[in-house]
Amino acid sequence: MNPTPIASSSTSTTEANVEATPVFDLGAYIYSAGFVHAAWADTLLAVPPLTTLRLHALIVARSPTIYSYLSAAVASGQGPPYSIQINETDPNLSAAAISTALATLYGRQIVLDPPAADNGVPAILANQAFAKGLIAAGNLFRLDDVGRTGYTALLRTLSVDTLPTLFEFCFERCIAASSAHIMSDSNASAVSMASVDMTYPGPYPAFTAGLTATLVDFLISSISHELILKPTTVPHSSLTSVLIALPYCLFKTVCESDKLKCRSQMERYSFARDLAGERERRRRQKLAAAVAANPLAVHQPAFEEGVVLAFGGGSNGGVEVIRKPVGKKKVLWKASQ
Repeated sequence: MNPTPIASSSTSTTEANVEATPVFDLGAYIYSAGFVHAAWADTLLAVPPLTTLRLHALIVARSPTIYSYLSAAVASGQGPPYSIQINETDPNLSAAAISTALATLYGRQIVLDPPAADNGVPAILANQAFAKGLIAAGNLFRLDDVGRTGYTALLRTLSVDTLPTLFEFCFERCIAASSAHIMSDSNASAVSMASVDMTYPGPYPAFTAGLTATLVDFLISSISHELILKPTTVPHSSLTSVLIALPYCLFKTVCESDKLKCRSQMERYSFARDLAGERERRRRQKLAAAVAANPLAVHQPAFEEGVVLAFGGGSNGGVEVIRKPVGKKKVLWKASQ
């Protein structure tokens, strides 16, 4: 006679009860109770005038930046509660980006869709602004995942229409340092802009190191043969404006690129010559305006651009964009080595 399987029945009942018991989601609780509702918060973080948040030192100390502020507070005998104020003037920061970045410290994944804009801002520009904000927040709080996510989101907005604003973003630190007009390669900003080439790391080197090359490559691939034939008359105003405003080294890179859709050396030469002429004309206009605004200041330009035919072959298709000191004899052609 077989024994009654009492133990087996009891085990099955216990397993059924375990399976029926809901699993407590600690991560969701920490985010909801801790970040959203700020329950038992012990840290007040202010980034004026953008936002003020109630946080938890144990959690937000994962940010190296906040950790340094908390360490300083402890060393000075403060808290808890702790009061931290970060005075940051980065124009790309926003309250939404700061909140999104700090929420990741509570286990929240980044949602790339920005808050709905109610001020008539086009969706693509709202997305771009949010991406810039994430990069800035990642840089401020030294949160690499946040910065990299923002950079990925920024590249998703890349198009012919957004190219001018992306170049502005790429060069904004350079521009701010020279107090010059956005994307201007005038002589007022020559010291800072003259060094901008394909290796320029952008405004946040930890995250935007490849931005310059990405934008220039996209620009080259977007230039149609029609635009090459009539660069200053074909209605491609956004691309033409970008080409005219590019720093010299990048303009030279575009004109001499073997990826440019030129069908002959003369097409490349005419394309570069017409654009260089328009660049020079606009620089002189700006110079005249600067002189009129401040006649006593020194406004003498140091360089002027030109285009030469380089006979003898070469990887640039026989055309070279040059920059020479003002007053030096004009060069029309040269023999390649």
